Amino acid sequence: MIKGKKLVLIFLTLGMLIMNVSLAWAQEPAVQPKLGLKIVSPQHVEGYAGKEETVRVQVTNTTDQSIKDILVYITMADLSKNSTVNLEDFNADKPVLIQNLGAKKSKILDLPVRFVYTSQYDLYVTAVSKEYRETVSSASIPVRIIGNTQVDKNQVLMLSVFEPLAVLLLLAGLQLRKFSRAH
Repeated sequence: MIKGKKLVLIFLTLGMLIMNVSLAWAQEPAVQPKLGLKIVSPQHVEGYAGKEETVRVQVTNTTDQSIKDILVYITMADLSKNSTVNLEDFNADKPVLIQNLGAKKSKILDLPVRFVYTSQYDLYVTAVSKEYRETVSSASIPVRIIGNTQVDKNQVLMLSVFEPLAVLLLLAGLQLRKFSRAH
């Protein structure tokens, strides 16, 4: 009886090994993308609505041949709303065209963006090769844009009192100067 159990265990083990090998053979080999993308700077963005930033990105041709007509553009997702962002509002809707990128060469691009809405975003850069119909994206960077309601109220109060007072004193000084010259 023990020999029978050992024999069944051996067959089950062999069967499982064969199934694992056949599954590994059925998988497609990993294909390396023809383009590589990396955001060089910034690593994150924080600020108030209206903040302007330049995203510097490195586009790399990983092939042994030049690639023509590569469109590179910013993409953003609004994490709080689970949606993508209309980049026209952010002045980032114009892709940059790389006409030709040589074999194993890289190019640095500067892509402008202006953050107009308060939220938390993931910003990443996307490139599309017209020649190969391949689309790749970089790793994302976090973006946190806060509203003016989160400004220190004491600073706002201080500024709202002292600024008009300074203007009033300046105008009074100018009037006094004008009055003293007239007499």
